[in-house]
Amino acid sequence: EHAAVEAEAAAEAPANEEPAAAAAAAANGEVAVEEEATAEDGEGLIELAEGETLPVVDEAGNTLGTLHADGRVLDDEGQEIGMLDEEGNVVLFEQQAAEEPQLSAAEEEAEQLMRQAAVAWNVQHNKDAAEKFQRKALEAVTAKPGLARPEIIAEVASSLADMLYASDKLVDAKGALQVALDAAEAGGQHALFIKLSNNMGAVLRKQELHEEGRQLHQKAMDIAMQHFGVAHATTTLARGNLVDALDQLGDRDAARQLLTESIEAVKKVADDKEAEEVAKGLKPGTEEATAAAAAAAKQASTPEMAAMLAIDSTR
Repeated sequence: EHAAVEAEAAAEAPANEEPAAAAAAAANGEVAVEEEATAEDGEGLIELAEGETLPVVDEAGNTLGTLHADGRVLDDEGQEIGMLDEEGNVVLFEQQAAEEPQLSAAEEEAEQLMRQAAVAWNVQHNKDAAEKFQRKALEAVTAKPGLARPEIIAEVASSLADMLYASDKLVDAKGALQVALDAAEAGGQHALFIKLSNNMGAVLRKQELHEEGRQLHQKAMDIAMQHFGVAHATTTLARGNLVDALDQLGDRDAARQLLTESIEAVKKVADDKEAEEVAKGLKPGTEEATAAAAAAAKQASTPEMAAMLAIDSTR
């Protein structure tokens, strides 16, 4: 398992509406890079010259290792114990094989290439080199079926799409995101599919492919309703994207209807929850009985929903 750790002066990550899903899980708290890292334009980018290093410390001030200019974190014996990832975070590796599936040869190759891509992008600020490494990583896991798990393919492809989007290479970004979406769908990764559809929506909006965006977000909404239900946060994301797509097409009546129906459905979920709690002997107004109702009210009163519901339908 990887322990994701924040660098105090975090490096700039590729542009993305919603960061693509990480394969590693955050575990043992934050670890910081001490403040000697130089900043550029106030963004806090880590800038290390060749041969320069920075200590990596935990919250208690204990030195865990040293960050080098090539993005590696080494311990006192020179062993690699971590890296600078594509989001500018220091990531320390921990051996917990029982909790982490063993990587295939293709996945290991892709992981190494993605590390090189992250260093090229975040440390060396060489976008062309980063893109080449990331493309090779995608080739490693997609050269033929069965080389890598669907979620790994989706992660590699979406990371490439982030880079391409940041470089305004929209056609290539769309292609990479389609690979990621197909992998997520094939692997039954429903939440990941919806998250990636959010990213694809940004690309399609820039390309003014609004009908294609509507179809994608309708599919994501259908998946969300089937697997998560009307009141889930994942469904909220899918619904917001679909409303936006309908608005882009000028179909504000449909957008308004979707929001109105969704608000009523979310309120019904809250009412049913409260009735269920009352039936169990809890008084209305207790924390248990009103939690769902409070969540529904918050969702129904968001500025986006209120603004859409207030739109003049004659416009």
